[in-house]
Amino acid sequence: MDKKIKSIILPDQFKYLAISFLLGIAFSTAVSSINQNILHDLFLITCLFLFVLFINHVQKNSKIAFVAAVLFSLFLGYGTSELHKNKNQYEWPYDRSGLISGQIINRPIIKETRQEMILETDSVKIDDQSIRQTGNKPKILVYLPKYPIYNYGDQVEVSGKIIKPEKFEDFNFENYLKKYPARAYIKETSSVEKTGSNTSIATLLIGSLYSFSGRIEKSLSSILPEPEASFAAGLVLGQKTNLPKYLLANLQITGTTHLIALSGYNVTIIINALVLLLSPFLNKRWLLVMGGFLVLFFIIMTGLSPSVVRAAIFSLLLIFGKTIGRKANQVNLMLLAAVAMVIFNPNLLLYDIGFQLSFAAFSGIIIISPLIDRFVLKTKLVDWPAYITKTFSETLSAQLAVMPIIVFSFKIVSLISPIANLAVLWIIPWAMFLVFIGIALSLIWLPLGKISIIVIWPVLKSIIFIINLFSRIPLASFSVQNESVYKGLSYLILAFVIIIIIRAKKKYEKII
Repeated sequence: MDKKIKSIILPDQFKYLAISFLLGIAFSTAVSSINQNILHDLFLITCLFLFVLFINHVQKNSKIAFVAAVLFSLFLGYGTSELHKNKNQYEWPYDRSGLISGQIINRPIIKETRQEMILETDSVKIDDQSIRQTGNKPKILVYLPKYPIYNYGDQVEVSGKIIKPEKFEDFNFENYLKKYPARAYIKETSSVEKTGSNTSIATLLIGSLYSFSGRIEKSLSSILPEPEASFAAGLVLGQKTNLPKYLLANLQITGTTHLIALSGYNVTIIINALVLLLSPFLNKRWLLVMGGFLVLFFIIMTGLSPSVVRAAIFSLLLIFGKTIGRKANQVNLMLLAAVAMVIFNPNLLLYDIGFQLSFAAFSGIIIISPLIDRFVLKTKLVDWPAYITKTFSETLSAQLAVMPIIVFSFKIVSLISPIANLAVLWIIPWAMFLVFIGIALSLIWLPLGKISIIVIWPVLKSIIFIINLFSRIPLASFSVQNESVYKGLSYLILAFVIIIIIRAKKKYEKII
């Protein structure tokens, strides 16, 4: 390959190509009112022009070729999103009762009075007439009574009124459903009938993982009282449906909701603890193997929870980056993971808050954390053990990175969040380890699991006590409901974080 072509695709330039691709996805996802035919023509003409420009200037001017490649990547992202839009075009007969047959494609969410599930439809009938479907099979959110319990892979026939999702005062339901992607829901059903189950190997495997996750939840309820049992389920499974409302509110106030979401942030803390503990005894290759097995264990434990799969992808890349010892490449690996995920579902980028928080948290850990480490080391501000310093820097960096998204999405600013996280995060790896031991013992023999409560309960109780204590501090957080204010504040925080990164990079030379 020509040297000039190689210079364009070096790792240092890859980040710009990946970011421009993601920006193209974001533009296409956000813009829907412009005449689509004009956009398609503009996209094709521009891509062709940029490709010719790229080829023509590779030999003459690599800078012009690189600019052309970045713009080409931008339009390629736009085209990818438009392709998915065309595949998922389907006009639902809103405000009409229909008979819908389909397969459950997620683990049903069990709440106090109902189940929530996504159906991938096989047929839609209105007044006994089939509605023609184009592109992919359309998906719809369905609310069913709590009993009987339905499972992933079940094929059901549901009758009910098809409703268009709306934007409520504090929640954009339409955007929330786009991540599946779904564009309709059924709130009340007049009839439900299970017609069969998908017996493919992949469906049976995923279904068995979900069943295993359900068994773990039951074992936790058997060996722990509330709210510790629900908190433990959130800690190791990412399940938070049974948590008391006061505890959920206190988690939001203290900025510690991520603890019971099993985000990439938690998984990273656990992996880093493992690396620090085992690094004196194992070489880098075995550390990578151990980290990989731990991530795989998390995936199995949670039954392929989407948030955990995202966290697993980012975590594996982070482990790989740390193992090979090339900090700069971690940014590229993270961007590569993000690009790979949004290629399959472009709506993740703008409409999946879990994806955004995972991506932002890892960005903070990879980009900001080394800056804080260097600052602490150079100024000798504190003389903490390596594990405490690492936890401090990664906690603070992740909090800074996710703060703009939290303010923008949840309209809440937690002033106590960094301190509250520092107070509890050092306990989390030990709490998760003890909960895993308790689960294993209870699955082997329930009385053994009940004995383990002697050690597990005080640890979980301490974490909840600290969270409740910090939530009572005056002015621990405040809510911002005015749209102009919370948007402006989130942009201001984002600009502040970017300025910190730029200034710190200049001051401490090559850090990332």
